[in-house]
Amino acid sequence: LSAVHKPTMTTLPPSTTGVGAVFNTSLASQASLSAPQPRTSPVAHFSSVANDGVGNDTISDAAIGSGKDRGLITNGRLLAVNSTYVAYAVKKGLVRVIDRRTAAKTLLRGHGEQTRIVDAAFFGTEGSSQTKEGVAALWKDLSDQRKRQQGQNVNGGNGQANTPVPPSGASDILATVGGMQDEACVLIWRIYGGTHTEEMGADKIFELKFPLAARIVWHPFNPNKFMLLHRNVHDEESSDKCRSVATMAETTRLVTTRHQSDGHGICDCKDGKVPGAVQFVVSDAVGASQAGANDVAWSNKDARHVLTAHDDGIVRLWDVTLPVTSVNLETGRVGDEGPNNSTSFQCISQLNVASVNASISQSSQVTRVLFLSQYESELSGSTSSITPPIITGTDMNHTITLWSAFSTSSVNKVVAPQRLRVFNLNSYSLPSISSMISVEMCPAPYRPSVDE
Repeated sequence: LSAVHKPTMTTLPPSTTGVGAVFNTSLASQASLSAPQPRTSPVAHFSSVANDGVGNDTISDAAIGSGKDRGLITNGRLLAVNSTYVAYAVKKGLVRVIDRRTAAKTLLRGHGEQTRIVDAAFFGTEGSSQTKEGVAALWKDLSDQRKRQQGQNVNGGNGQANTPVPPSGASDILATVGGMQDEACVLIWRIYGGTHTEEMGADKIFELKFPLAARIVWHPFNPNKFMLLHRNVHDEESSDKCRSVATMAETTRLVTTRHQSDGHGICDCKDGKVPGAVQFVVSDAVGASQAGANDVAWSNKDARHVLTAHDDGIVRLWDVTLPVTSVNLETGRVGDEGPNNSTSFQCISQLNVASVNASISQSSQVTRVLFLSQYESELSGSTSSITPPIITGTDMNHTITLWSAFSTSSVNKVVAPQRLRVFNLNSYSLPSISSMISVEMCPAPYRPSVDE
């Protein structure tokens, strides 16, 4: 991490094999083509152990079981970055935050000293789409509706108010997730200061005591909503026919109390459930042990659809706008009454990644799933697509597959995506959690659609 002083424009030497294809180091060494480089000075050093998804060495081996790969698949991030801040996990449950503009620092204290952070995420950095296909379009629609209600000109003009812009990557809201048996579990912070005249700091604004949480995924544009991926710890011990793999929480609907000294809201969860939240319950897997989810993604096209990636090799598509159902975890049936019931969203389609990729993947587990954030509408090949194209990871993300979008047929049946391309990183050994690759979507600038 470094602070850049006196930035200059740096022009790369010409390529010998095509426009911008290869950076030729021999040409770069020529004095006539050398360009001045920006000067940097280090402000921090980040060094971390691998993220095992447990975050507690004293219980890691017992939680996973002897003779198995140490750790849990969660895709949690130990380093969170947006256009203003860098946050990263350090020892004893602490989190360091640095202002990228001024190099100001602060240390967040709130998680237990016996655990490590297993995930950190700034609101507004889960991915953004093009204006006509993503969050920006929704934000513009809301802005247009507000203008119409106020009698303003939607297209703007002299004397009109400025159009609100979508949430940017400069959010000051940070969420951190602690390891197993952490005292706070999930903390949401607001970062402030960091300028040359104001000391940098942070306030806790919400605390969720939910021990199952392993990862947090923000709503694309609503900071009051987020999803929590559940840890899959006691799969072999589960006697239920189905299981909950994730929870969607809305802070304005949760039952909370006030912290006596800090004053922030606290939601204390009992029996593995977040009061006032809705879960994602899988009831069609071959036993609850195969239903465990390794990743979850929220569509940035309309925030209506959610993807979950599972141990049974299936990616499931959920619609969070449909009426919720009551599922009995013991029988696996909707509507059965019992003490072990859970309110769940509806799964509307599936993609059997393990079956399609059987010839190229060594493992059936789907370890990563993402909605594509930058794409042209023609990529899906169908005008009835209901989601963006998707990306899946298998073999601990050593095999990445690009798929078309989920779509609807002429009879309004949801059609699973088709495989488009496979990217395979050869490995000399069977991929394991210790060699798992982190896969993220790179934010790209707005690129006009082909019809503009």
